[in-house]
Amino acid sequence: MLLFVQIVGIVFMVSLVGMSVAFFILLNRIFNQLRYKNYILEKLTQYIYMIAAKKDNSEKKENP
Repeated sequence: MLLFVQIVGIVFMVSLVGMSVAFFILLNRIFNQLRYKNYILEKLTQYIYMIAAKKDNSEKKENP
C-alpha cells in the first residue's frame, strides 16, 4: 500500500511539473505577442498623430 501511495505521489509531482513548464512557456509566448502588439499599436498611434498634426498645420496656413 505504501508503494502505491509513493508511485501515485511521484506521478502527481511529475505531471504537476510538466503542466507548470507548459504553462510557463504558454505565458511567455502570450507576453511576447502582447509586447509586439503594443509596439505596433504605438507606431500606429504615432503615425495617426503625425497625420493629424500635418493636417492641422496645413489648415492653419490656409486660414490666417
